[in-house]
Amino acid sequence: MTKAERKKFIKDTFSATEVGVLIEDMQNGIQVIGEQFGDLKKEIKEIKSELGEFKDEMGEFRNETKANFKAVFDYLSRIEDDFVALKEKMEKLDDEETNSKDFKWLKNKVLEIEKKLEEYKKQQTMLSAKM
Repeated sequence: MTKAERKKFIKDTFSATEVGVLIEDMQNGIQVIGEQFGDLKKEIKEIKSELGEFKDEMGEFRNETKANFKAVFDYLSRIEDDFVALKEKMEKLDDEETNSKDFKWLKNKVLEIEKKLEEYKKQQTMLSAKM
């Protein structure tokens, strides 16, 4: 190595003080990264906890919804039973050829209710299937 190359090498290398400063800067950077990692880890833990609570709430909601659908289905079933009995009585009266205006109104109402009841049953069945 020539004298000029040695001077350049010495000039291009860091002094002990400069190396110490660089190491200190690196340690500070690593410490900041570590602190940020700790904060991220804490936030992830909180998110996991909140997701667990949300999952529990959704499970409760699902169970309540299923119970409510069952109650509605049971209620509609009782209405349907009453409706069938009413329809049978109406058909007996119709066989007797009742011409009353009130009877005709009642007959039309029963037919409307029958259609609506069928629609509700279909909707409830589709909603129950999705659960």
